[in-house]
Amino acid sequence: MDERHRKSQGVGYRKGNSVKVTKWNNHRAYKWRASFIESGKYQSKGFKTKKAAEAWAAEKEAELFVAGSEDPLTFLERSAVLEFRERIASLGVTIREVLEREVQRFEAAKRSVTVREAVEEIIDLKTRTAKSERNLQTVKSQLNRFFREKGEMIVSDVSLKEIDDWLLGLTVGDSETRVSAQTWRNYRRHLKMLFGQCVAWGYCDSNPVEKTQEPEKAETEPGILTPKEAGDLLTGAGQEIQAAIALGLFAGLRVSEIQRISWKEVNLARDLIRLEGAVTKKKFRRVIPIRPNLKAWLLLSRQRHGLLAPQGQKWRLAFAAARRKAGFAVRLNSSEKEEPKGKEWKVNAMRHSFASYGIQSEQDAAKIALELGHRGSTQTLFEHYKAICEPEEAEAYWSIFPEEDGKVVNIASGG
Repeated sequence: MDERHRKSQGVGYRKGNSVKVTKWNNHRAYKWRASFIESGKYQSKGFKTKKAAEAWAAEKEAELFVAGSEDPLTFLERSAVLEFRERIASLGVTIREVLEREVQRFEAAKRSVTVREAVEEIIDLKTRTAKSERNLQTVKSQLNRFFREKGEMIVSDVSLKEIDDWLLGLTVGDSETRVSAQTWRNYRRHLKMLFGQCVAWGYCDSNPVEKTQEPEKAETEPGILTPKEAGDLLTGAGQEIQAAIALGLFAGLRVSEIQRISWKEVNLARDLIRLEGAVTKKKFRRVIPIRPNLKAWLLLSRQRHGLLAPQGQKWRLAFAAARRKAGFAVRLNSSEKEEPKGKEWKVNAMRHSFASYGIQSEQDAAKIALELGHRGSTQTLFEHYKAICEPEEAEAYWSIFPEEDGKVVNIASGG
């Protein structure tokens, strides 16, 4: 064993607790020996190779150091070292390295909390700082799903692999259908926020979500309405939500924005909609032109003050009824026993239709992106909103006008 290695033992070497490896000349069985003093007696052990002698000497020197210290190991501690040292050596690490690593892990666990406790704390924080009630409910739903499965784990023990396995195993409800890529990203964003805050609170040293593997994207086209379906949706709508549906179809507003917008933000004289930050999802103000067919539908409304759409359960029932009348398989309430018949309603179908027909008609993706609230890039628009449609279909879509009784007139071909 060389001088540098023995000096690394520190105090043990200086106290005379070192083991010296030398050649054993004239010995019939061994060529090398390890010499040491233990219990006041000089002793030596023979080996056939220098490598074997040095390996044994390193372990023995550590043992002598502990035995010669002012605070010697107890019987149980000593037996643990002797029991595990060969297994530790086979891993290519030292006993000290193993102890340091495990002590750090236990220290982290001691100052950490369970996933359940962390989720409760983050939900309490979001309750006080959330941008909207809808955002808060989404955070609660997705984080609660995580803690129902991982709730009793210590935050500092949650590994990257466990996060990967959980995210990639997400399914829709109790089915075997995997969630969409966008839903996966939403879950990942909220988990990243949770563990990022845990790092800030000192519950863990790093955020395991940052290196998670995203599932491969399936090439799926956004669902849009045909011009006929859009017209049927408007004529099937009651007077109380007809203007609101027109905003979704011809101004691209999100459903959450439709439910928050008031008539004071709709300027029919200047043909402009001015959405305030309190209305939009991203809290950015934006201005949307009122196109001719949208204006015609808005002018049908008899009440032009206060909120533009009904709230809560009234909106849900009225919107469901309008879609059902337009031929879509939509449940009016959870108590319906039979599965409704009809076409599938695509999520965000009105907003996607506005984007797709708008780009085809105006040939200006950047303009449509700004109206939708996508600032700085059209990438999101093309990845998640734009479906392929023909010029004739776009012309028909923007030609959906009402008669005085609220029925659709002048839908060109392409229905």
